[in-house]
Amino acid sequence: MRVVTRVVVLILLAAFGFWIWRTFFPSSEVVIQKRLVKLARDASFSASDNELSKAAGALAVPDFFAPRVDIVLDLPGGVRHTFNNRDDIADKARSSRLGPGLSVSFPDINVSVNPGGVSAVADVTLNAHIAGDHDDIVEELQITLEKTNSDWLISRIQTVRPVSLQ
Repeated sequence: MRVVTRVVVLILLAAFGFWIWRTFFPSSEVVIQKRLVKLARDASFSASDNELSKAAGALAVPDFFAPRVDIVLDLPGGVRHTFNNRDDIADKARSSRLGPGLSVSFPDINVSVNPGGVSAVADVTLNAHIAGDHDDIVEELQITLEKTNSDWLISRIQTVRPVSLQ
C-alpha cells in the first residue's frame, strides 16, 4: 500500500510540475494564439460601448504590429485595404469606432514557429461582422510575426486566395 501511495504522490507531483511549467513558460505557439485572440477582442466594439472603452480599444490595436508592416486585405466585393505602418492602422482603428459596431474573431489559428524562434507564421480564419450587415466577412489570412525583445509583433498580413482549377 505504501508503494501505491508513493507512486500516486509522484504522479501528482509530476502533473503539478508540468502544469506549473506550462502556465509560467508557455510555448511560442500558445503565446501567439493568445495574442491574436486579444487583438481580435481589442479590434471589436459595439455601438453601445462608451467612448472611453472604444478609444482604449483603438489605442491598443497598433501595439500588436511592428513599426513597418505590410498588410494587404482583399475583401469580398473587390475591396482592398492596404496598410504600411502603425500610423495607418491607428487611423483606421480610430475611424472605425465611428461606425455602428464590429465583431472580430479568429476561430481557427494554426501557428508554425520557424527554426530559431525569431519568426512565425499563423494561418488564421478571420470572421468579422459589421453591425447592421446581414453577411459576415470570412477570410483566410496568413499572418507573419517577428519576435522582439518584449513580444511577438505582426509584420505582414495577406489574404490567402483559394487555388482555382481551370
